[in-house]
Amino acid sequence: MRLPVIALILVLVVGAIAAGWVYESSKFSSQIALDLEIPADIDYFFTGVDYRVMNKTGNLDYEMQTEYLEHHIRDDISLIEEPRIRVYRNQEWHIKSGKGAIIHPLNMIHLNSKVVIDKTGPDEFQIRSEKLSFEPDRNLISGNSGIEIESRNSHTVAREAVFDLNKKTYSLKQIKTTYYH
Repeated sequence: MRLPVIALILVLVVGAIAAGWVYESSKFSSQIALDLEIPADIDYFFTGVDYRVMNKTGNLDYEMQTEYLEHHIRDDISLIEEPRIRVYRNQEWHIKSGKGAIIHPLNMIHLNSKVVIDKTGPDEFQIRSEKLSFEPDRNLISGNSGIEIESRNSHTVAREAVFDLNKKTYSLKQIKTTYYH
């Protein structure tokens, strides 16, 4: 008589544990589903992106690393967070920003929120702005929301700037420059 009672108690205890586990896991998964709301026009997102582009000769043209990328179907843009870009042209350019957007139809990267560009080489300098754009196909970096350029012997402030990476020509509008000895 004792064996069937013990077996019944054991079955009831295992059933109660299983029911509790099923209840808790369904409660947890429904809570996660409520916290993660993905807008309808996003078709993919990535974290820890390392994106490399080669030029026509097969050499590395530029690379971009970003903490987060989400692609929006409707506008065909990707929003990026904390992008870091290294451009390998005649000289190396290091670009970093707080946020940005890749406009895929135009192959353009808009950068905003504390954009800093370091140009390496013999005539190195640093560019700071709130908004800049990088156009790889046209070899241009441009901005029109206030540009600050710091070099070894000068400090320049401009309203607009266009940096042609291939020709190494830089066009600035409404500038004020201070030179140091």
